[in-house]
Amino acid sequence: MSEELHSLSQTGMKHFNKKQYTLAADFFSKAVDLAHSEQLDLDEAEQKNNLSVALLFAGNARQAYEAAAGTDQVFQAHNDIKRQAMALGNAAQALEELKKYPEALKLYGQATDLLKGQNEGETRSMLLHRKANLQAKTGEAFQGAATLSAAIDEKPRPDLKEKILQKAFNKIFKRN
Repeated sequence: MSEELHSLSQTGMKHFNKKQYTLAADFFSKAVDLAHSEQLDLDEAEQKNNLSVALLFAGNARQAYEAAAGTDQVFQAHNDIKRQAMALGNAAQALEELKKYPEALKLYGQATDLLKGQNEGETRSMLLHRKANLQAKTGEAFQGAATLSAAIDEKPRPDLKEKILQKAFNKIFKRN
């Protein structure tokens, strides 16, 4: 990554952390263009995902989806499973905001499947939480509860509320 690309990305992150999402998106967009011109496909995909998240937080789900779409394939080509799963998760979250629930559920499923056995419990748990919330929102309450239970199982350090919830799930699903 060039110094200029790093600077654009860091500036975008600073604005994102200050909740200046539109300004962050501007810097990430410039970083995408620079990475593309330098033929740095992995950096370009990373910056597109940063751009996607900034656009989503800025309230532009359609552009967020467009930014993230296809980046999972770049990460797959580089055997970067965690970033591939995160790219799928970013696209799924944008689709969810666009109310394209079946497509979003499919991408959340692909993302969580990728992370099985990858020692990425925190990331997988976060994606499973999103999937469970969407399942509940779409009327799949029982499946959502099972997915939420799996999310808590994946979390390395569940909080007290999650531990209590997991005990209830264990009784419901007749485990232990």
